[in-house]
Amino acid sequence: MSNDHAKAVKKYAQFHRFDADVVKDTSFKIPPHMEVLGVSLSVQYVSTKIDPSTLKAPRTQSGVLGYSHDHDAGVNVYVMPVRDAELSAVPPFIRQVGALVQLGDCLGFEYDGGAVHYGTYPHTMRNLPGLFCTPCGHALLVISPRQKLLAAMWGGSLRVEARGIVG
Repeated sequence: MSNDHAKAVKKYAQFHRFDADVVKDTSFKIPPHMEVLGVSLSVQYVSTKIDPSTLKAPRTQSGVLGYSHDHDAGVNVYVMPVRDAELSAVPPFIRQVGALVQLGDCLGFEYDGGAVHYGTYPHTMRNLPGLFCTPCGHALLVISPRQKLLAAMWGGSLRVEARGIVG
């Protein structure tokens, strides 16, 4: 088991409050540069994690809870380069990671120039991209069901802890 894989298993258990069934190694390359989309305002996702407010498993029909996390200052959203735009170097702790931690399914995110929506909870629960974090918990990645990197968020005091996404 690689060091990243072991860290990912530990981060999964910390976030979800139960052991990881499977933590997949990254099967795609994260680019060295991404386009800066804007200042990240929030990310919305659904997860089977233990509810941090009650410390109980979700008691919903679908077995998941919907979450919206507002980002603090310093967190930006990055996407794959599609036009001549401001590019930013992707830090090595993201680009050279060997495993990722799935936090749940991403419903979308908001940034200072707009929003990206993949679905609504509880109506759209199929074919949503996954919301992942790096084993250190300092970056979020939105990955399509076909293993394509759609967006990434990092910067500021962003981190993933037992209580959820922070910063």
